[in-house]
Amino acid sequence: MNIIHLRPAYQRASPIEGKPFKCFSLAEWEQGAPKVSSVAPRRPYFPVPTLRAAVETIFPGATEVKADRYVLHALRTFDHEDVFVYEEGLAEMNRLSHKYFRTFFEHLGQQQRNTIVKQIEETEFFAILRQHTMEGMFADPIYGGNDGQKGWKLIGFPGARLHPITHLSRGWKPYE
Repeated sequence: MNIIHLRPAYQRASPIEGKPFKCFSLAEWEQGAPKVSSVAPRRPYFPVPTLRAAVETIFPGATEVKADRYVLHALRTFDHEDVFVYEEGLAEMNRLSHKYFRTFFEHLGQQQRNTIVKQIEETEFFAILRQHTMEGMFADPIYGGNDGQKGWKLIGFPGARLHPITHLSRGWKPYE
């Protein structure tokens, strides 16, 4: 099998991101020219105000450090397969919000939002949303969240530095 013919399939699988878009049959691999689907993927309905309110509910102050921007970046890039989980989860939050309070989730007060969040705590959507919110709070700012390193300042972390003496001078212990 000629490795040059596999290059398009290798690129389509996005090995750098670590998550393949499509699995190919042995026959496709042996042919060396995988078939490309002509069906366009469905574009999700994505209520960004509901997302911002959900992120703020999980961690008050998260939108101030732009954790919501991190979540949107994650869904556009390395966690793109979670877009439809978010679409369904945010729609469910708005459905529950209308059922109990007759308005959209983003228009609710903190206590009302907590009531809705308790209803979805055991779902896959909530686990992913909570994970993305925490990453947006405390990840390196180059990924779109933790604006001004406010998340790091909140926990007293001095931030990423090139020289370990910076950490030692601020009281951080090296791994032993």
